[in-house]
Amino acid sequence: MRTALRSNAIIPLLLINFVSALGFMITLPLMPYYAATFNADAVMVGLLSTVYAICAFVAGPILGRLSDRQGRRPWLLFSQLGTVIGFILTAIGGSLGMLFLGRIIDGISGGNQVIAQAYVGDVTEPQQRTRVYGLMGASFGLGAVIGPVLGGLLSQINYAAPFWVAAGISLISLILTAILLPEPDRTNRPAVSPNSSLSSMISLALQPRIRRPLAIFGIMALVMGMFVASIGLFMQLQLEATPLVAALCVAYYGVLTVVVPIFIVGRLSRRYGEQRLLPVGLLTLVIAMAILYIANTTAVTLAAVTFLVFGMALLRPALTSLISQAAGASAQGSALGLGQSLESITQIVAPVLSGWLIANIAPAAPWPVAALVALIGLVIVILFPQPAAPTHEAALSLASEPMTNELSA
Repeated sequence: MRTALRSNAIIPLLLINFVSALGFMITLPLMPYYAATFNADAVMVGLLSTVYAICAFVAGPILGRLSDRQGRRPWLLFSQLGTVIGFILTAIGGSLGMLFLGRIIDGISGGNQVIAQAYVGDVTEPQQRTRVYGLMGASFGLGAVIGPVLGGLLSQINYAAPFWVAAGISLISLILTAILLPEPDRTNRPAVSPNSSLSSMISLALQPRIRRPLAIFGIMALVMGMFVASIGLFMQLQLEATPLVAALCVAYYGVLTVVVPIFIVGRLSRRYGEQRLLPVGLLTLVIAMAILYIANTTAVTLAAVTFLVFGMALLRPALTSLISQAAGASAQGSALGLGQSLESITQIVAPVLSGWLIANIAPAAPWPVAALVALIGLVIVILFPQPAAPTHEAALSLASEPMTNELSA
């Protein structure tokens, strides 16, 4: 029987999310400057981000599947260890190749959020998950607030200092996980096939109950990816904002991502349930993109950011919970890994698409495209309701289905 998530379990889980955001937000603004010390041009800087996204895309489902088979805790520790090593190699630097090696190792082992989310699914009842996933989103937002500030301050020492601090924080998270986080009870879980295959992953993604929330998750991630890739250039070119104003806008976004999930989303999810939150969240994203399209001042842009954060805070924990529930205990790590892979794809596609739209049309051109993407998601939610839950016998049949075409982990 699942019980409420205990405090000694949620602390390392929240810290994992915090460290992930902290590391990402420390590296995001500083990597171009750091890489430039090794004679990297803009193309190489872009490839540093792309290679991480590609590695995470490949590794996410595999690590999720392995955690389904062999337990959450060992693979969570492995993933965190990879993050520590990746930061250390980046901090050591010495050459552009070392920076790429650090990003590759971090990407390959970067399943910590997926496995942490699957852990929540193991130890909570379905009705609790959206609230807990909301708390995890808030911890991620806190890292997104502190990361840029910490990175900027530490960069005054040297460009390697922020990466050493990120490695130290990641090591603390690893130690807390090893000490405080027990392996979830697997006694009553359906058996998982010993194979981890391409065909089984595709079959899982095409299951009707998983296919729909996964599709909406990908749509949400693409909208968010276009916002992240475009907002800086939009404020620079369209609003002619100073770097300080742009930084404050990002900080405002980070603060909202902490506040909204804690004080608003948990209550809404308990009252209305995940399915009812989806159309509201997608409609809110459409409104946010429409406001951005007409924005001509920083104040209007901040209003759009408020709508964006509210929509994302409704969608991400609700979709994560729905994917976890639809996959069942035997495959939720795999299904959440597929979600990470979709998000990694959007991190590759969104910058290219947004950059082309800005360069060839206008600084505000990404916003109507992102609104259209969110609108497509809204149509899917309204016209294609979630299929009914499978029977217990059907779920066991799916869990024990033979798997072929094995993928090497």
